[in-house]
Amino acid sequence: MNTNINSKNKRKHLDYIQGCITRMSNKADMIKKFHLFAMSILLYMAAFPNKYSFEGKSIYAGAITMTIISLVCAYFDAYFLELERMFVKKYNEIRVLPEDKIDYNINIYEIKPQMKFSKTLFSVTVFWWYLLILISFCCCLCLR
Repeated sequence: MNTNINSKNKRKHLDYIQGCITRMSNKADMIKKFHLFAMSILLYMAAFPNKYSFEGKSIYAGAITMTIISLVCAYFDAYFLELERMFVKKYNEIRVLPEDKIDYNINIYEIKPQMKFSKTLFSVTVFWWYLLILISFCCCLCLR
């Protein structure tokens, strides 16, 4: 039984999975950057209420818009974090397989998720990020 990571097939298989993990991580970062960009645009619009007025309700419209954007971004961020965790679990399974069992299968849906999606959504890296930004956004709107 050869569990050597230096074997050619195992290294190639692990490279495939590592590429998936990297893509999931990059997507989560892109979502957070988009969220900050959307917040910046809405704060800019709030700074000039006469120019960007939604029938005199720009504060409420901005807060509702940012809440919706935050919920959507948090959902997708949690989704990609869950996929990333499942790929890491798959990586760890492949890492200890013998050379003759390598079949280049990267199907993660046969793996049971480590935690429920709701726990991922309310994890420290997702929930608190979006909550703190949403609170700071609403404070900025109220203080203007």
